[in-house]
Amino acid sequence: MIIHVCNALLLLPALLVSCRPVDVPIRPARIVKVVQVMETDSTALQDIAQASIINDSTLAIRGATPDVIVLVSTKAQNEQRVFRFDSDDFELAVRQLPDELPELWSRVLGRATKVEYDLFRQRYLDGSDGFFQPSSFYGALDGYDVIHLDTLVLKSKIRYPYTGVSETGENETGFHTFPILVVVSLRSLERKTVMLATGDEIINCVSNEGTICYRNGHLWIPGQDLYYRELREELKLDLPSGSISARFTLDGQLAGAVSREDRTADEEKRYVRSQQYLCDGVDSLSMVRVLSYKPAVDLVDTDDGSFRRVSLPESIVQMADSGAVVVSDPVRYGNNKLALRCSVKTGIVQRTFIVVGTLLDNRRDVKWHNVVEVGKVDQLMSLVDTNDSPLYRKDLLGIFENPDTGPYLARIELE
Repeated sequence: MIIHVCNALLLLPALLVSCRPVDVPIRPARIVKVVQVMETDSTALQDIAQASIINDSTLAIRGATPDVIVLVSTKAQNEQRVFRFDSDDFELAVRQLPDELPELWSRVLGRATKVEYDLFRQRYLDGSDGFFQPSSFYGALDGYDVIHLDTLVLKSKIRYPYTGVSETGENETGFHTFPILVVVSLRSLERKTVMLATGDEIINCVSNEGTICYRNGHLWIPGQDLYYRELREELKLDLPSGSISARFTLDGQLAGAVSREDRTADEEKRYVRSQQYLCDGVDSLSMVRVLSYKPAVDLVDTDDGSFRRVSLPESIVQMADSGAVVVSDPVRYGNNKLALRCSVKTGIVQRTFIVVGTLLDNRRDVKWHNVVEVGKVDQLMSLVDTNDSPLYRKDLLGIFENPDTGPYLARIELE
């Protein structure tokens, strides 16, 4: 495989297309092959949304298709376990749902009561063949992070029907989405389901989709405005706006700090459609945040939620002017190194770049070093977070897919 490297990118972005390709080795790491999930055709691992090395002994992979967590042993490549959100977790979560929609929702949607579970299952979940059909009501896994090196915290959500009275006086049923946390033991895969607070009206914040980040005893979760701009104006609500991320306790309660910025109406719509990625900062009081549509990283102070936005190298910023750049996969490695992936679509051609920099000790800046284009032979599926692995912590790892042999883990050598 060839990676195209041009150190002049940081100074001369115009050379991006014409820089001379240099062979940079991608060497197989200790794990050579990532075994696919082959339980059934529907659970074959087709795409990767997140990956990390834990305790040197486990490669954790969150599948985007389907929504599963695959745990692969680094000592025995054919040993793997699979976690998915199943019907038992769903029933436990349903029992914790409020009997009526919370006040902060009902003031907008009207009063509504929870549909009985047996009726819901009969109408929506039981297929004609008698088997339990999850459909789109539960099972999504938005992200995970590691706690104490032996526990995973997964963010998921469920959709559940509530029945109310319409303005015409007729009964009507609508589905409401509730975010939840699932705490999982790495050793046994035993878990408990914890309901997340649906939001906080005072600080105008509700959780949103995206990866999560465990920092200094709390969990940071993507968030957005509970009441949108038009709704705040309509209801004459004097509330803050522009929420980005919020700090939660491990039992799912908002813990005060919200990392927030003001946005225009157009930016607000783009933000809601964007994906948010979070990873460890340079120490326990800092966090790195990436919004998929912005060619930048946010360096967040997890004490109060304040942050400083640092633009990516100019070569990536210029390509983002076309609106065709998607930023993702921030990972920390090598003690203070930060790497992330940028996908660039020019016409019908999809190009993938890895951007690498150093997180400075002041928590306020990043010194960018490399903009590296990944070659066309094997496609990069995901960068791998190695910060929880003493053995691999110094390495930049990625999961690549070979068209003939499938996905594998490899060490990316940039220097």
